[in-house]
Amino acid sequence: MSIAQGVVQRAVRRMLRWISRVALLGAALALFCLVLISTPFLAKAILWGLQQIPIQVNPVAAAAHASGSLVKPNTPMQPDAVELVLQQQRAQATQTVKLLLDDQEYQKVLSQLAPQTLDALQPNQTLRHVALPNASATVDGQTWYVAQAIVVLGGGLGRDHTREIVPNTFTALRLSQAILQHQVTGLPLFLSGVEAPWMQRWLLAQGIEAFWLEPRSMNTCENARFSALLLLKQGGAARVELVTDAYHMPRARRLFAQNGIETVPVVAPLPGDPTVWWPDRRNLVHTRRALHELAANVRDVWVGEINCREVP
Repeated sequence: MSIAQGVVQRAVRRMLRWISRVALLGAALALFCLVLISTPFLAKAILWGLQQIPIQVNPVAAAAHASGSLVKPNTPMQPDAVELVLQQQRAQATQTVKLLLDDQEYQKVLSQLAPQTLDALQPNQTLRHVALPNASATVDGQTWYVAQAIVVLGGGLGRDHTREIVPNTFTALRLSQAILQHQVTGLPLFLSGVEAPWMQRWLLAQGIEAFWLEPRSMNTCENARFSALLLLKQGGAARVELVTDAYHMPRARRLFAQNGIETVPVVAPLPGDPTVWWPDRRNLVHTRRALHELAANVRDVWVGEINCREVP
Protein backbone atom coordinates (compact mmCIF):
# COMPACT_ATOMS: atom_id res chain seq x y z
CA MET A 1 0.00 0.00 0.00
CA SER A 2 1.36 3.37 -0.97
CA ILE A 3 1.54 6.31 1.38
CA ALA A 4 -1.08 8.14 -0.66
CA GLN A 5 -3.49 5.25 -0.36
CA GLY A 6 -2.99 5.11 3.40
CA VAL A 7 -3.72 8.81 3.70
CA VAL A 8 -6.89 8.43 1.66
CA GLN A 9 -8.10 5.47 3.73
CA ARG A 10 -7.51 7.32 7.00
CA ALA A 11 -9.38 10.34 5.64
CA VAL A 12 -12.28 8.12 4.59
CA ARG A 13 -12.40 6.46 8.03
CA ARG A 14 -12.42 9.87 9.77
CA MET A 15 -15.18 11.07 7.48
CA LEU A 16 -17.24 7.93 8.15
CA ARG A 17 -16.77 8.38 11.91
CA TRP A 18 -17.99 12.00 11.67
CA ILE A 19 -20.93 10.97 9.52
CA SER A 20 -21.92 8.25 11.99
CA ARG A 21 -21.63 10.69 14.90
CA VAL A 22 -23.76 13.30 13.13
CA ALA A 23 -26.30 10.63 12.20
CA LEU A 24 -26.40 9.36 15.79
CA LEU A 25 -26.78 12.90 17.10
CA GLY A 26 -29.54 13.60 14.57
CA ALA A 27 -31.38 10.41 15.53
CA ALA A 28 -31.10 11.28 19.22
CA LEU A 29 -32.36 14.81 18.54
CA ALA A 30 -35.26 13.49 16.46
CA LEU A 31 -36.18 11.04 19.22
CA PHE A 32 -36.00 13.84 21.79
CA CYS A 33 -38.27 16.06 19.69
CA LEU A 34 -40.72 13.21 19.14
CA VAL A 35 -40.90 12.55 22.87
CA LEU A 36 -41.15 16.27 23.65
CA ILE A 37 -44.09 16.96 21.34
CA SER A 38 -45.93 13.90 22.63
CA THR A 39 -45.65 15.07 26.26
CA PRO A 40 -47.51 18.08 27.75
CA PHE A 41 -44.34 20.02 28.61
CA LEU A 42 -43.81 21.88 25.32
CA ALA A 43 -47.45 22.97 25.09
CA LYS A 44 -47.43 24.13 28.71
CA ALA A 45 -44.23 26.09 28.22
CA ILE A 46 -45.58 27.82 25.10
CA LEU A 47 -48.90 28.58 26.83
CA TRP A 48 -47.06 30.15 29.76
CA GLY A 49 -45.09 32.32 27.36
CA LEU A 50 -48.21 33.38 25.44
CA GLN A 51 -49.90 34.40 28.68
CA GLN A 52 -47.05 36.81 29.44
CA ILE A 53 -47.87 38.95 26.39
CA PRO A 54 -49.53 42.11 27.74
CA ILE A 55 -53.13 42.86 26.78
CA GLN A 56 -54.09 46.53 26.62
CA VAL A 57 -57.52 47.72 25.61
CA ASN A 58 -57.38 50.43 22.93
CA PRO A 59 -58.84 53.48 24.76
CA VAL A 60 -60.01 55.18 21.57
CA ALA A 61 -61.92 52.12 20.36
CA ALA A 62 -63.16 51.43 23.90
CA ALA A 63 -64.77 54.87 24.10
CA ALA A 64 -67.32 53.79 21.49
CA HIS A 65 -68.34 50.83 23.68
CA ALA A 66 -68.29 52.78 26.97
CA SER A 67 -72.04 53.36 27.14
CA GLY A 68 -72.56 49.64 27.64
CA SER A 69 -76.03 49.85 26.11
CA LEU A 70 -75.97 46.48 24.35
CA VAL A 71 -79.52 45.36 23.60
CA LYS A 72 -80.94 42.03 22.64
CA PRO A 73 -83.01 41.43 19.51
CA ASN A 74 -86.77 41.89 19.76
CA THR A 75 -87.94 39.20 22.16
CA PRO A 76 -91.18 39.52 24.20
CA MET A 77 -90.65 39.61 27.95
CA GLN A 78 -92.88 37.59 30.22
CA PRO A 79 -94.41 39.21 33.33
CA ASP A 80 -91.79 37.57 35.53
CA ALA A 81 -88.91 38.74 33.31
CA VAL A 82 -87.78 41.40 35.78
CA GLU A 83 -87.13 38.82 38.47
CA LEU A 84 -85.46 36.52 35.92
CA VAL A 85 -83.06 39.25 34.78
CA LEU A 86 -82.33 40.10 38.41
CA GLN A 87 -81.39 36.49 38.99
CA GLN A 88 -79.16 36.56 35.90
CA GLN A 89 -77.43 39.72 37.10
CA ARG A 90 -76.80 38.12 40.48
CA ALA A 91 -75.39 35.02 38.76
CA GLN A 92 -73.08 37.26 36.73
CA ALA A 93 -71.87 39.02 39.86
CA THR A 94 -71.31 35.66 41.50
CA GLN A 95 -69.22 34.48 38.56
CA THR A 96 -67.11 37.63 38.62
CA VAL A 97 -66.41 38.47 42.23
CA LYS A 98 -67.59 35.86 44.72
CA LEU A 99 -64.30 33.99 44.77
CA LEU A 100 -62.38 37.23 45.25
CA LEU A 101 -64.38 38.86 48.04
CA ASP A 102 -65.55 37.79 51.47
CA ASP A 103 -69.29 37.45 52.17
CA GLN A 104 -69.74 40.96 53.56
CA GLU A 105 -68.10 42.64 50.59
CA TYR A 106 -69.96 40.33 48.21
CA GLN A 107 -73.30 41.48 49.61
CA LYS A 108 -72.21 45.09 49.10
CA VAL A 109 -71.55 44.32 45.44
CA LEU A 110 -74.98 42.76 44.94
CA SER A 111 -76.71 45.66 46.66
CA GLN A 112 -75.11 48.04 44.15
CA LEU A 113 -75.84 45.93 41.10
CA ALA A 114 -79.55 45.25 41.58
CA PRO A 115 -80.97 48.81 41.38
CA GLN A 116 -79.59 49.27 37.86
CA THR A 117 -81.76 46.45 36.63
CA LEU A 118 -84.84 47.46 38.64
CA ASP A 119 -84.74 50.98 37.21
CA ALA A 120 -84.21 49.78 33.65
CA LEU A 121 -86.87 47.09 33.31
CA GLN A 122 -90.65 47.17 33.44
CA PRO A 123 -93.02 44.27 32.68
CA ASN A 124 -94.40 43.88 29.14
CA GLN A 125 -91.46 45.71 27.53
CA THR A 126 -89.46 44.09 24.78
CA LEU A 127 -85.75 43.52 25.19
CA ARG A 128 -85.07 45.58 22.06
CA HIS A 129 -85.90 48.68 24.11
CA VAL A 130 -84.15 47.60 27.30
CA ALA A 131 -80.41 48.10 27.62
CA LEU A 132 -78.39 45.32 29.21
CA PRO A 133 -76.51 47.36 31.80
CA ASN A 134 -72.76 47.22 31.86
CA ALA A 135 -73.24 46.49 35.54
CA SER A 136 -70.46 47.51 37.86
CA ALA A 137 -69.87 48.08 41.52
CA THR A 138 -67.02 49.67 43.45
CA VAL A 139 -65.66 48.02 46.57
CA ASP A 140 -62.81 49.64 48.49
CA GLY A 141 -61.88 51.73 45.48
CA GLN A 142 -61.78 48.78 43.05
CA THR A 143 -64.43 48.45 40.34
CA TRP A 144 -65.78 45.07 39.24
CA TYR A 145 -67.51 44.77 35.88
CA VAL A 146 -70.03 42.24 34.68
CA ALA A 147 -69.76 41.08 31.07
CA GLN A 148 -72.63 41.72 28.69
CA ALA A 149 -72.45 38.80 26.25
CA ILE A 150 -70.73 35.49 25.60
CA VAL A 151 -68.75 35.56 22.34
CA VAL A 152 -67.97 32.12 20.90
CA LEU A 153 -65.26 31.91 18.23
CA GLY A 154 -65.67 29.30 15.51
CA GLY A 155 -63.05 26.59 15.33
CA GLY A 156 -63.83 25.04 11.96
CA LEU A 157 -66.35 22.83 10.21
CA GLY A 158 -66.48 19.17 9.25
CA ARG A 159 -68.93 16.59 7.95
CA ASP A 160 -70.98 14.02 9.80
CA HIS A 161 -71.64 10.43 8.74
CA THR A 162 -74.28 11.66 6.28
CA ARG A 163 -71.80 14.11 4.72
CA GLU A 164 -73.74 17.08 6.08
CA ILE A 165 -71.66 20.12 7.10
CA VAL A 166 -71.47 20.40 10.88
CA PRO A 167 -69.24 22.14 13.45
CA ASN A 168 -66.04 20.15 13.92
CA THR A 169 -64.92 18.83 17.29
CA PHE A 170 -63.09 22.05 18.23
CA THR A 171 -66.17 24.18 17.53
CA ALA A 172 -68.55 21.75 19.22
CA LEU A 173 -66.46 21.78 22.39
CA ARG A 174 -66.49 25.60 22.41
CA LEU A 175 -70.26 25.60 21.97
CA SER A 176 -70.67 23.08 24.79
CA GLN A 177 -68.59 25.29 27.06
CA ALA A 178 -70.61 28.34 26.00
CA ILE A 179 -73.86 26.57 26.89
CA LEU A 180 -72.55 25.89 30.40
CA GLN A 181 -71.49 29.52 30.72
CA HIS A 182 -74.84 30.74 29.44
CA GLN A 183 -76.67 28.57 31.97
CA VAL A 184 -74.58 30.01 34.80
CA THR A 185 -74.68 33.68 33.81
CA GLY A 186 -77.77 34.06 31.67
CA LEU A 187 -75.76 36.16 29.23
CA PRO A 188 -76.81 36.14 25.54
CA LEU A 189 -74.69 34.20 23.06
CA PHE A 190 -72.80 35.80 20.16
CA LEU A 191 -71.36 33.53 17.46
CA SER A 192 -68.40 34.74 15.38
CA GLY A 193 -66.93 33.19 12.25
CA VAL A 194 -68.03 31.79 8.91
CA GLU A 195 -69.09 28.76 10.96
CA ALA A 196 -71.78 30.84 12.72
CA PRO A 197 -74.86 29.55 10.78
CA TRP A 198 -73.86 25.94 11.45
CA MET A 199 -73.03 26.80 15.06
CA GLN A 200 -76.52 28.28 15.44
CA ARG A 201 -78.04 25.13 13.97
CA TRP A 202 -76.03 23.06 16.48
CA LEU A 203 -77.25 25.23 19.36
CA LEU A 204 -80.87 25.04 18.21
CA ALA A 205 -80.62 21.25 18.32
CA GLN A 206 -79.74 21.70 22.00
CA GLY A 207 -82.72 23.98 22.57
CA ILE A 208 -80.64 27.18 22.78
CA GLU A 209 -80.47 30.11 20.38
CA ALA A 210 -77.73 32.69 19.96
CA PHE A 211 -78.90 36.31 19.74
CA TRP A 212 -76.23 37.51 17.31
CA LEU A 213 -74.39 35.91 14.43
CA GLU A 214 -71.30 37.36 12.80
CA PRO A 215 -70.81 35.02 9.80
CA ARG A 216 -68.22 36.85 7.69
CA SER A 217 -64.93 36.60 9.58
CA MET A 218 -62.33 34.20 8.20
CA ASN A 219 -59.67 34.45 10.92
CA THR A 220 -59.12 35.64 14.46
CA CYS A 221 -58.31 39.22 13.49
CA GLU A 222 -61.58 39.45 11.58
CA ASN A 223 -63.40 37.71 14.46
CA ALA A 224 -62.41 40.57 16.73
CA ARG A 225 -62.87 43.39 14.22
CA PHE A 226 -66.23 42.31 12.79
CA SER A 227 -67.60 41.30 16.20
CA ALA A 228 -66.71 44.73 17.58
CA LEU A 229 -68.47 46.42 14.63
CA LEU A 230 -71.61 44.33 15.09
CA LEU A 231 -71.66 44.94 18.84
CA LEU A 232 -71.33 48.67 18.19
CA LYS A 233 -74.39 48.53 15.93
CA GLN A 234 -76.27 46.97 18.87
CA GLY A 235 -75.23 49.75 21.23
CA GLY A 236 -71.77 48.66 22.33
CA ALA A 237 -70.34 46.15 24.79
CA ALA A 238 -67.50 47.22 27.04
CA ARG A 239 -66.81 43.69 28.21
CA VAL A 240 -67.65 40.21 26.94
CA GLU A 241 -66.89 36.67 27.96
CA LEU A 242 -64.76 35.04 25.26
CA VAL A 243 -64.94 31.31 24.54
CA THR A 244 -62.10 29.56 22.76
CA ASP A 245 -59.33 27.09 23.63
CA ALA A 246 -56.48 27.97 25.99
CA TYR A 247 -53.78 28.36 23.34
CA HIS A 248 -55.92 30.57 21.12
CA MET A 249 -57.13 32.69 24.04
CA PRO A 250 -54.14 35.07 24.50
CA ARG A 251 -54.09 36.16 20.84
CA ALA A 252 -57.89 36.39 20.63
CA ARG A 253 -58.07 38.52 23.79
CA ARG A 254 -55.31 40.82 22.51
CA LEU A 255 -57.12 41.35 19.19
CA PHE A 256 -60.43 42.06 20.90
CA ALA A 257 -58.64 44.53 23.17
CA GLN A 258 -57.24 46.30 20.11
CA ASN A 259 -60.84 46.76 18.99
CA GLY A 260 -61.86 48.27 22.32
CA ILE A 261 -63.46 45.27 24.02
CA GLU A 262 -62.25 43.86 27.33
CA THR A 263 -62.62 40.10 27.58
CA VAL A 264 -63.13 37.55 30.34
CA PRO A 265 -61.51 34.26 29.26
CA VAL A 266 -63.75 31.19 29.24
CA VAL A 267 -61.48 28.31 28.24
CA ALA A 268 -63.04 25.51 26.19
CA PRO A 269 -61.44 22.06 26.27
CA LEU A 270 -59.61 20.48 23.36
CA PRO A 271 -60.29 16.91 22.21
CA GLY A 272 -58.26 14.55 24.36
CA ASP A 273 -57.13 15.59 27.81
CA PRO A 274 -53.34 15.91 28.07
CA THR A 275 -51.48 13.43 30.23
CA VAL A 276 -49.64 14.51 33.36
CA TRP A 277 -46.13 13.90 32.01
CA TRP A 278 -45.79 10.76 29.93
CA PRO A 279 -45.77 10.62 26.11
CA ASP A 280 -49.18 10.07 24.54
CA ARG A 281 -50.69 10.91 21.14
CA ARG A 282 -53.45 12.90 22.90
CA ASN A 283 -50.79 15.48 23.72
CA LEU A 284 -50.11 16.03 20.03
CA VAL A 285 -53.34 18.03 19.66
CA HIS A 286 -52.21 20.41 22.39
CA THR A 287 -48.67 20.68 21.01
CA ARG A 288 -49.95 21.42 17.50
CA ARG A 289 -52.31 24.13 18.77
CA ALA A 290 -49.54 25.65 20.91
CA LEU A 291 -47.03 25.74 18.05
CA HIS A 292 -49.64 27.22 15.70
CA GLU A 293 -50.43 30.02 18.14
CA LEU A 294 -46.74 30.63 18.83
CA ALA A 295 -46.12 31.09 15.10
CA ALA A 296 -49.19 33.33 14.74
CA ASN A 297 -48.11 35.57 17.60
CA VAL A 298 -44.57 35.86 16.25
CA ARG A 299 -46.03 36.76 12.84
CA ASP A 300 -48.29 39.42 14.38
CA VAL A 301 -45.36 40.97 16.27
CA TRP A 302 -42.94 41.03 13.33
CA VAL A 303 -45.28 41.49 10.36
CA GLY A 304 -48.66 42.44 11.76
CA GLU A 305 -52.03 40.81 11.15
CA ILE A 306 -52.36 39.72 7.53
CA ASN A 307 -55.45 38.86 5.49
CA CYS A 308 -57.54 40.96 7.87
CA ARG A 309 -60.24 42.94 6.09
CA GLU A 310 -61.28 46.34 7.41
CA VAL A 311 -65.00 45.76 6.88
CA PRO A 312 -67.13 42.63 6.42
